[in-house]
Amino acid sequence: MGAGAAWMLKRAKLAKLLLLDLPRNRPGLQATLESLMQVSSGFSRLTALSLRTRPHGSEDLAFLTMALAWLVGQSKGIVFLSLDLVGLPFLPSLSHIRHLQLGVAGGSFPRLAATVASLATLQTLYLDGKLLEESESGVVLLDLHALTQLESVMLDGAIPNLLFLPEGTALHVIVYSLQDARNKVWPAVGDALTSFRLETDACIYTEEQIPQWMLEPIRLEKLVLALQSFGRTQDEDLRHREIQLKGALLYAKRFCLDCTEGLHVQVPKGHEWKVVNLHSGDKLYVGFDSITEFASSCREFTFRYAHLEGIDILSLASHLTKCGMRYLLEQPFEMDVECHFSGPTWAEDLRDTLHSACRCGACKICCRIDNFQGHRIPPTKHSWADECW
Repeated sequence: MGAGAAWMLKRAKLAKLLLLDLPRNRPGLQATLESLMQVSSGFSRLTALSLRTRPHGSEDLAFLTMALAWLVGQSKGIVFLSLDLVGLPFLPSLSHIRHLQLGVAGGSFPRLAATVASLATLQTLYLDGKLLEESESGVVLLDLHALTQLESVMLDGAIPNLLFLPEGTALHVIVYSLQDARNKVWPAVGDALTSFRLETDACIYTEEQIPQWMLEPIRLEKLVLALQSFGRTQDEDLRHREIQLKGALLYAKRFCLDCTEGLHVQVPKGHEWKVVNLHSGDKLYVGFDSITEFASSCREFTFRYAHLEGIDILSLASHLTKCGMRYLLEQPFEMDVECHFSGPTWAEDLRDTLHSACRCGACKICCRIDNFQGHRIPPTKHSWADECW
């Protein structure tokens, strides 16, 4: 037995947290797991378990699943479980679990979805489908309506065909293509949809390219579109209508357009933004139907650009100065210029205010294994102002 394994086994009976970042080669993986299972009545005080590895084939996966079931069986007090692996065939018995994070790639999404629906004590759920392949696009029913303690669900690239949630559960979604953003499951969940992030290298030049549900009067806490470009065609011979911001694009309390290339947007009257980010890695044009309304309604905003088009942002800066409102213009990178405004109160570091850590309560940023030292459970109830981009 190696010195590291001996050190771990000596402390197993007192351990409350266990984070296993297992070797990816077969001998190392199996040797580590065998060492774990040598502990007689060990890990009985465990409250939180995180396991990360990439098994090579069905033999490794079967051995890993057996070891996981053994670990969970040693302790009846596990309330946090994070499994970052591909192809998990099933979950062990989790009678007291409150916080669950699962990778659902490798064909495991339909099987695990059915098991998750039976976890009556569950409070937060994070499903990671970033590694899902198109060949895995089977029918997935995620029916969580019976989980009455469920407060927050984060679906990160994991897209079910049908989704049912208990009343009062907050749904947070990240997708990585326009096709997934257009999925009919999102408008079907109604008021549960709390935040939505689209992250893709696609361009949106016309209103028709925007997912239809985003043009409906849906009020999200947070809406982020991270694109290649928005609102301007690359072909100068094509003249297109100005994209009219409407629906969820206007009514989100926090709205972000973050483009690696061009961003061309006209800000209409009647928006309900409290915090807004308009960022471009190249050209930025922002026009305002009413500078006065924008300045009085947005508590915080940032503009970032390499090349500024139009004069409305400069007119906004002039208006803020006349009204005695402070803003910050800086050049954090060699080619980028950034303008910060923090409303009536001035933060020492506004970038921390606008890009704070996520507070969905379910993902790997919010709900970490070290939150559970001494049985401390991370909060999931929070205001929109605490959420991040």
